[in-house]
Amino acid sequence: QPSSKTDLLQREKELLGFYITGHPLDLYQKMVAHFSCVPLSHLTTLPEGIYRIFCVVESVQVKVSLKTQKKFAILQVSDGKERLELPVWADLYEACSTILFDNQLLYAIVQLESKSDKLQIVAKHLEELSKLGEQDAQRLDLLLDKFKGQQKTSMSRDKVMRKNAKEEQPKKEPPPFRITFDLDRVQMSELLAFKRLCRLHPGGTPLQLVCLRQGRQVGQIDVPATWGVALSSSEMVQALSATGPSWALYQSTDGLENGG
Repeated sequence: QPSSKTDLLQREKELLGFYITGHPLDLYQKMVAHFSCVPLSHLTTLPEGIYRIFCVVESVQVKVSLKTQKKFAILQVSDGKERLELPVWADLYEACSTILFDNQLLYAIVQLESKSDKLQIVAKHLEELSKLGEQDAQRLDLLLDKFKGQQKTSMSRDKVMRKNAKEEQPKKEPPPFRITFDLDRVQMSELLAFKRLCRLHPGGTPLQLVCLRQGRQVGQIDVPATWGVALSSSEMVQALSATGPSWALYQSTDGLENGG
């Protein structure tokens, strides 16, 4: 009888730490096919999605969330060929804690998802395998479809959020246009002409105004992009050159230089 075989396997595991005459899931191979369960070894090769597995619990580690102070569990499960870690978060743990113990046979609906470029498997639904039969197929199929729909909605929402976040990222500010004023040479009329030029061409290019006296820097004014100009470096040089032949020394970030 299956029950006696199960008892024998459990005694083997308790005494030796492993199974000798078989594996507990061997008794449920027909159900594995009937419920379209995925071998644990296949999970790491499958795309993100919702899948069903049969497994035996090898160990249960109960923890407490620092954020919510709720209990959750980390299960070590296997199917006789592969072993993996299966987190059971707080809500599901509260509902299923009484069936989570060593050597328990479980039917699980799991979610396979990628987080921080790592594949993560999370339990979404758990039941005792020994209590399931073919009469449960329709109920479990509907439950599987429910979780698939939830994941599809969640993935669509995450996609929209990532798109919006990308669109909302601030544009990279261009390098500042650097202008050097020689205070020993510059005329007030030239400064006023420069001020009019900036007002005529407002834009997103920031300015860096450097003041010199006797060849040494005595001050610097950084004008942000919100108060910048809409001219490229070469255009700015041409515009400044047109203000008069005795314009102060200036230079741009792209290496263009001139002297008045």
